[in-house]
Amino acid sequence: MVEHYLDTVGVGSSNLPGRTTLASGVFLQRGASNYLILVFAESFMKPFVIYQITDLHLPDDENHEIGLRFKKLMEFISSHPPDLLAITGDLTMTDGSKQICQRIKDSIPRQMEYAVIPGNHDDAVVLNEVFDNRYDSLGEFCYSIPLDSIDLLFVDSSSHILPENHIDFINNQDLRSSSILFIHHPP
Repeated sequence: MVEHYLDTVGVGSSNLPGRTTLASGVFLQRGASNYLILVFAESFMKPFVIYQITDLHLPDDENHEIGLRFKKLMEFISSHPPDLLAITGDLTMTDGSKQICQRIKDSIPRQMEYAVIPGNHDDAVVLNEVFDNRYDSLGEFCYSIPLDSIDLLFVDSSSHILPENHIDFINNQDLRSSSILFIHHPP
C-alpha cells in the first residue's frame, strides 16, 4: 500500500522493557528529498498513530517532481489519516515561502490534528501566521501534547541549538519515561 506512494528505505521498532508503550516506525524516501516518517505510538489501551513529515523542501512549482510527490504523499495521508500529523521543519525549498507554507496547510484535511515546528530553512513568523498551531500558545514552537500513556514534546532547534527557555521547558515538564521528542536537528 505505501509502496504506491514512496520507496521504503528502512523499518525499525522498539519495545522498551517495563513500559506499556510500543513505538515503531517506517522511514520512507524517494529522491533526494521529500521524506515521511510514520511513527506508531501504541498504548495497550488505545492505539495512537502519528505521521511525521520533515525536510520537504517543497518548491514553488507545483509540477516539479517534489511537488508531485508531495501531492501523492498528501493523498496517502488523506486516505489513511493519522491521529496526529507532525510537520517537523524545512517545509520550503525557497526559505520561508509563505505561499508554500499555505499550500502545505491547505493540503492538510480540515479535521486532521497537526503540530508544526520549524527547521533551519523555515521562517518562524511565517509558520505562526499560516499554521493554526493550537498546541503552541506562546508561538515559540515549544510545547507538549499529553496522551494516555506518553507525552509528545515539540521543540525548536531551527537555530541549530535549543534555546535556554526550551531546555527549561523540557526540564520543568512532568514527562513520562517513554515520551517522544520531536525536534528538527537532533541534539
